[in-house]
Amino acid sequence: AGEAFQKSMALWEALDDKAALGNSLSNLGDVYYDTGAYSPARQTFERALLLHQMIGDRAGVALARYGLGKVERSFGQYETAKTHFEQALTFYQSIGDRHLEGRCLADLGLLYCRLQDYGAAIIYLDESLTILHELDAPWWHIVKTLIYLAWTLHDQGRLVEARDIVIEAMEVERDTQRQVALVEDVAHLGRIALAMGDLSLADSCVQQILFFIERQGVQGIEHPALVYLTCYDILQANGKVQQAQAVLEEGHRLVIEQADLIDEPTLHKSYLTRIPEHQALNKLVTSTP
Repeated sequence: AGEAFQKSMALWEALDDKAALGNSLSNLGDVYYDTGAYSPARQTFERALLLHQMIGDRAGVALARYGLGKVERSFGQYETAKTHFEQALTFYQSIGDRHLEGRCLADLGLLYCRLQDYGAAIIYLDESLTILHELDAPWWHIVKTLIYLAWTLHDQGRLVEARDIVIEAMEVERDTQRQVALVEDVAHLGRIALAMGDLSLADSCVQQILFFIERQGVQGIEHPALVYLTCYDILQANGKVQQAQAVLEEGHRLVIEQADLIDEPTLHKSYLTRIPEHQALNKLVTSTP
């Protein structure tokens, strides 16, 4: 996908079509984001934003800001992310673009979950689901919003509701055979099962996750560090200390490798210290004898 966008960008650049070039850059930014390449994603979205601002293309500006919101959230730069999301959302609401409004609301919901403002998160996520269902939006947007809602409910301690929503999302994922997306669903089910004291179900979730990762790796998983931390916690709870340690080391190595790709010191620091699962993995590794 990245190569195709690079070719289209060369064409739009040759034609001096700044709007089309900016949109291609935003599409490329999404590819970088989906593969965990956050620094290139940020640079690409920033370039797109500048191009669209130069020509007064408000729709292009909103699209680039929406992408930047996701990237800044992944760096732990929550206030910056909030600004980008809110500006994009205001534009989508002003022109009546319900689809992008619904998607932007979902990402704002996860942001508020990260900020531990669960009340606001649930309001945004419920509103997103209402819009996406009304539009009969693509299933993957609905499933992602359901998982963000389950994540929020888990963190708020509403475990039964969280479990039911994850199961609803997983039923859709299974129907589509989209295995990489299912990994994060299973991780959230495992987190919920652990919190509910169902160690058998939690262990089953871990085995499914590790089976997939051993064969496919973690590319395409939106929050791989959370998946590793969940597996570690469950394995520890089940007394599988050696396997837990191996998973911990693998998860920590992934976080450090990703952090090493971030050149800007402020972003490097916030990536390691403001993302809860990154902070937890670092703390566990340094405290393990």
